[in-house]
Amino acid sequence: MRPPQKNGVEWAVFAVSLLLVGGLLVYLVAESFTGSGDPPRLVAAAGRPELRADRLVVPVSVTNNGDAPVENVLVAVTLPGAEPVELTIPRLAHHERAEAEVSFEPTADDPGQPTARVLGYTTP
Repeated sequence: MRPPQKNGVEWAVFAVSLLLVGGLLVYLVAESFTGSGDPPRLVAAAGRPELRADRLVVPVSVTNNGDAPVENVLVAVTLPGAEPVELTIPRLAHHERAEAEVSFEPTADDPGQPTARVLGYTTP
């Protein structure tokens, strides 16, 4: 008894699957050998404060420009004339960006430009 013959559609699906799996393997192997292995490079930025419900809300973004993930990223956000506020980002993968908001008590009509800086992090 002869095994059943494959039709053209089956061969096409097989060829596409083989190309996708092969391409993925080539990419993963190439990344493992050519990855720069840069340590985490975190950049924090604070946006323009906005008055919401009697609070000044400041958007904050933190970007990991390195090739290593980080955890427990501690960021300090300061606004002239106000107490600094700290926030923690639980995990930030390589080349990932996280966005958050912090709030302050309004102190003046023009609060000034807030600043954000990374205080520390841990590596997994």
